Amino acid sequence: MRSRQGRNARRIRTTLLIGMIAMMSATVSATPASAAGSGLVYPSKAFPAPRPDVTHGDVTCPDGHPNVTGGGIEITGDESTLDLEAGETRPLGPHKWTAGANNSSAGGASMKVTAICSKGTFSVIQDNRGIDANSQAALDVYCPAGTKLTGGGVEVGGDSHKNEVATSEPLDGPDAGTLPDGWFGSGNNGLDHTVALLVFAVCASDGSFKYPHSIRRAVDDNTQVSAVVFCPAGTHVTGGGVEITGTDDGVEVADSFPVDGGDTGRVPDNGWRGTVNNDNTGGTRNMQTFAICRE
Repeated sequence: MRSRQGRNARRIRTTLLIGMIAMMSATVSATPASAAGSGLVYPSKAFPAPRPDVTHGDVTCPDGHPNVTGGGIEITGDESTLDLEAGETRPLGPHKWTAGANNSSAGGASMKVTAICSKGTFSVIQDNRGIDANSQAALDVYCPAGTKLTGGGVEVGGDSHKNEVATSEPLDGPDAGTLPDGWFGSGNNGLDHTVALLVFAVCASDGSFKYPHSIRRAVDDNTQVSAVVFCPAGTHVTGGGVEITGTDDGVEVADSFPVDGGDTGRVPDNGWRGTVNNDNTGGTRNMQTFAICRE
């Protein structure tokens, strides 16, 4: 996430196959996608991400399933130069999911925001701290006692493509249990002044959840790596996240979103995909994807 003029000259800037996408109204799925028997729906919206703007968009849960449990961002475009990243992906109050895409690539791109919505009683817990100029900072936030983690997210303030999500993942806190009960987030600030880091946890008053994760994968310098994790049979994804190790501002979340699996439906209810960039850190990093699955 260093200065874009400082990019390694040997990288080749490739013209996007999809070309520059003109600014337009969001296209919305005709009806909220639902998972049969899960009590969850998965509405989504697609937005253009023209260069070099920071694109923001949000999805509102439908009246029948009004509460957000988690959500994600998928960014599509030319990643040959590692110049598409998430600036935020997080709940916007109790009923919406919002996300932001940074596009510093040579062409246009697109962003898809997905919310995961449910009936029931949920709380959104958040905290914030500052990220000093040209540095990275991290923050934990925990669910109230007696509640269950269903999802979480991160926002990096500044509204600049020099501000990026570095990690957004479930976290096990200092309680007596071994299951995740909070959210860990970190963010990069490439500006010359302090910006805010906000971290969010979404917590359910009841329910039974599983917390699978992918294998840990190596991410060589100047590369992008993805990993997918699927929910156990009979469960449906409520949230998820992705981690990349390292504390310098060259580690970035490219996207993090729910995916469909091998079942008969086409609803993205079966697992989670995370993609990360190791953007000229000078060494190998590691990444891992996490899902939260409701029985």
